[in-house]
Amino acid sequence: MSIDPHSILLAEVFDALQIEELRRCDVYGLPCLSGNDQIVAALKAESRSMIIRLPKNRVNYLVTEGWGRHFAPSGLKHTEWVEIIHMEPRLWVELIREASRFAHTETC
Repeated sequence: MSIDPHSILLAEVFDALQIEELRRCDVYGLPCLSGNDQIVAALKAESRSMIIRLPKNRVNYLVTEGWGRHFAPSGLKHTEWVEIIHMEPRLWVELIREASRFAHTETC
């Protein structure tokens, strides 16, 4: 059985982000990071992408710049969620840190 290189990369990105405020979890079968009782980021192995929660204006910027697309499961667009479609580990780390700060400014 071969191991998907993308899965290894995802695990390495999450492991590199040992931010005290974040913890690993699984939601709907996806590996996730959560903070402040909120999902911050999730990984989609089948599309080789990361779903991340950020302020609406930041999501729109990332979509406009071509880094991602609006996250819209079942056709329902979530304004604070973006699916990052470029496999750029440095960008993912930066965005996860940004999402962690955003989660900690929100009230549960």
